[in-house]
Amino acid sequence: MRSNRGLGVLFVSALAVSACGGSDSSSTAASSTDRADATTRSAPAPPSSYRQRGPYEVGVRTFASTDGNLVEVWYPAADGATEGRARDVYSLASWLPENLRAQVPADSDGYEQDAFRDVEASTAGPFPLVLFSHGFASFRDQSTFLTTHLASWGMVVVAPDHPSRGLLSVISGNNPNDSDLSIADLKGALALAEAENGEPDGPLTGRVDVERIAAIGHSAGGWTVLGLASDPDVGPRVDTYVSLASGALSGQTLPDIPSLFMSGTDDDIVEPSRTLDAYTEAPTPKRYYSFAGAGHLAFSDICEIGADKGGVLALAEAFGIEVPDALRAPASDGCSPDETPPPKVWPAIDHFVTAHLRAVWGIDAEPVGLEDVSEFDGLTIEERHSPR
Repeated sequence: MRSNRGLGVLFVSALAVSACGGSDSSSTAASSTDRADATTRSAPAPPSSYRQRGPYEVGVRTFASTDGNLVEVWYPAADGATEGRARDVYSLASWLPENLRAQVPADSDGYEQDAFRDVEASTAGPFPLVLFSHGFASFRDQSTFLTTHLASWGMVVVAPDHPSRGLLSVISGNNPNDSDLSIADLKGALALAEAENGEPDGPLTGRVDVERIAAIGHSAGGWTVLGLASDPDVGPRVDTYVSLASGALSGQTLPDIPSLFMSGTDDDIVEPSRTLDAYTEAPTPKRYYSFAGAGHLAFSDICEIGADKGGVLALAEAFGIEVPDALRAPASDGCSPDETPPPKVWPAIDHFVTAHLRAVWGIDAEPVGLEDVSEFDGLTIEERHSPR
């Protein structure tokens, strides 16, 4: 049995208290909320929920790893660093082939994230490190609702592009979707974070706690973080992983560290049963949350990009961009009017992921609201957990 250096003790203890006499317990309740507006915040001590933003404004920077791959980093911003600054806007067209990018009018597909470009980082750290792995036919910025939220609660989040399965590769018809390459991308992002942390007078010097590491993956990214946590070199350093709308590949090892699984009941890309099966096979301690009516993209920004213009597929058609059949379902699952809108699910995702990470790292004296699905009125959530 692999040791996680004691960082999950409080998390495990809370699971044992709430296990209700069994090795696995579950509950359902109705719950919902709107995201809190991003304003100047004061630190809660301790909070009753992590569905609202944390005490830090958030900075974002783009780096290049040693292999030339682009990596996005979100981090707690220094006090006052964002004053008078506009929030950053990313463009989906950035991940299109150059000839197609030229067909997209400027400012037509931008998505405003709750972060500020290239502002000074807080010196209150070092902050725990979260590695984020995007899904198939996607891009490193795909889930800023979550990555910026984690940074607002005092974490540095590092997300590389995965060229072997990214949007550019799929649009270009060159998508080997090589799991080993994707794991290497995450290892490269970790190496980048370590290098920037140790760089004299760099923007992230001394800000990253490279002894506290979590890995989060969506869809194909879920398989990638499993592979990273099982890697003989890097794996022993990973304290926990979070699998969003993902299962496990056939024969894939489920690491012996605390884990968190999430799925949506209306996911037609990765059937919820696959995520639940992976949860069932995972070693304890572990948690599982299922969100009623949510589709595959509830764990990303994608449904909200160009939503007022009909969504990303409508935008592509308007710009004369032919979308491959392989991309149509992944680009729309979870975006239809009869499914639970992603912004309604985001506060629950934000809360449970944040609370889980802080529990594993022992940041909170006791885990916060990991069983309280009733916190989200109007959103039906199934919760399961199993202690060590």
